[in-house]
Amino acid sequence: MIYEIVVICIVIYLYTSKQKNKFKNYRSNLKLTGSIYIYILLIMVAFLLYIIYPGANNLLSFFNIESTGSSRIEEDLSTTAMIVRQILISATIFGYVLCLNYLYSEYKRNNSVIYVYASIFISLIQVSIIIGERRSFQLYTTFAVLFLLLTLYKKHKKKIAIWVLVTAGTVLIGMSIYKFFYAFEYDSYIEAIMKSNSQSSDIANYLQLYLLGPQNIAKSIEFTANISPSISNLFYDVSRSILGISFLVKDIGMPTSTNLFNTYIYGGLTSTGHIISSIGYGYMYFGYILAPFFSATIIVFALFIETKLKNTSSFEYAYLLAYILIRSILGVFTAITALLNVVSLMLISVGLVYFSARVTKVLLLKQRNNNWRIRRENIYD
Repeated sequence: MIYEIVVICIVIYLYTSKQKNKFKNYRSNLKLTGSIYIYILLIMVAFLLYIIYPGANNLLSFFNIESTGSSRIEEDLSTTAMIVRQILISATIFGYVLCLNYLYSEYKRNNSVIYVYASIFISLIQVSIIIGERRSFQLYTTFAVLFLLLTLYKKHKKKIAIWVLVTAGTVLIGMSIYKFFYAFEYDSYIEAIMKSNSQSSDIANYLQLYLLGPQNIAKSIEFTANISPSISNLFYDVSRSILGISFLVKDIGMPTSTNLFNTYIYGGLTSTGHIISSIGYGYMYFGYILAPFFSATIIVFALFIETKLKNTSSFEYAYLLAYILIRSILGVFTAITALLNVVSLMLISVGLVYFSARVTKVLLLKQRNNNWRIRRENIYD
């Protein structure tokens, strides 16, 4: 772990020393750079899907996951359900950006604090939207929302941070209770806590699972010594993690490194549970010397994204970059496959919508300019 941290520090120093002239202060003059028509069209499609698609209301939750006293939320979704869910997520993102852009424009015009509170209100709604049991989604959304708000309303940083962090924290606590105390088996969250048999050792194991402590890395070393995964497993992991390519390789039937790792840990009882650390993942395929390779790669990627974020003046692009940035930072010490999955998903969904909106806006502007030019020529003629 110390070796990994030393390598990461060296990489950060080398990268930032070469990028000094490229780093700027975060822009405060953010503006909408895509076509509003594309965003409205997406929102309308998402609304229709939410109405007509069976079970669409189960794909998203608001503020808390309902405790039904039966089974937990279904995470193993069909391809169609995953596409519908991502359309709904993209619609909430661009709907939020459209509203925030309007409120900030009014704030600049009227300089009224009411628009600040309105911006905070829609931001609280945004961070309260829950996707399955994914607490990580709340973290990424909270960071993106905070970045936009704190960039726009610098005079109101304290109230913004308090409201957003308290709301997001409350949602995360509720989600943790749902998952850790098995609230889905009870009629309420309180009942789940009261009837819980969790011990302090359970909490320690839970933290070991998610915080990737020494025990996790030791298991990676032990696993490599006994199983020795091949480089084909690495290529399969990467292919399975990138949206689009994953559909081409999903029927191969090869186990992922995570499946092999958990099968080894649990003696074949289960193939899921533990996360592989980044340095552990690097050690599995590149040995001791190059073990921090993936950690260093993720750090360079995060620094690159931060540079882009500091230089953008686009509302939509800033949200997307902030989301990817926080995912990269929080994923430095975990296997790179999880990062590839989230980044590819966001780029293919949100990124594709944004690109289409940018192109559409450019084409509309060209068409408008051509119309004005033709009118002027007709007048002179």
